[in-house]
Amino acid sequence: RPDALQRAGSYAPPPTASDLPGLEASGEIVAIGSGVSQWAVGDQVCALLPGGGYAEYVATPAAHCLPVPDGMGLKEAACLPETYFTVFSNVFQRGGLKAGERFLVHGGSSGIGTTAIQLGKLFGARVFTTAGSDAKCAACHGENAAGQDGVAPPLVHIIYEPSHHGDEAFQRATELGVRGHHWPFGDMPPVEG
Repeated sequence: RPDALQRAGSYAPPPTASDLPGLEASGEIVAIGSGVSQWAVGDQVCALLPGGGYAEYVATPAAHCLPVPDGMGLKEAACLPETYFTVFSNVFQRGGLKAGERFLVHGGSSGIGTTAIQLGKLFGARVFTTAGSDAKCAACHGENAAGQDGVAPPLVHIIYEPSHHGDEAFQRATELGVRGHHWPFGDMPPVEG
């Protein structure tokens, strides 16, 4: 979204960033800075950027790069960093989600939502999600490794929440026994619950 907002003149990049849009990029490393040991010229990576991802060449800290997953093209890999860094930093680093804990993901069919579901399952959490339409529930069902409700974990438990107000989802989550931390994405503090 920031790319579209920047093109519309509604989003200013950080002062030290390129004025070109693009918060994500992928490609082949053509040069590395001194002290960089985890990457080499020729490695294929995707990266999170402060801006400039639409340029032919970009520079970003080595820690902002991820390897392009096996079997994935550069075009698809360019879509990974923003959602995966956002979910990992908020849910695991800041929120401290651990294996065996329950994890409620609101808006499970969104880009952040599907990433949160995938990472939550990968790290052994019991994942619950909300969705507001039959089509969105179907997308969340697609995240079930077992392919159907009630089969062995890892499984995504889906709460159909058509009201879009959260009250019904909160009530159903409470009934399912989802307790713990509520950690909204962004810079808001966690709410214990």
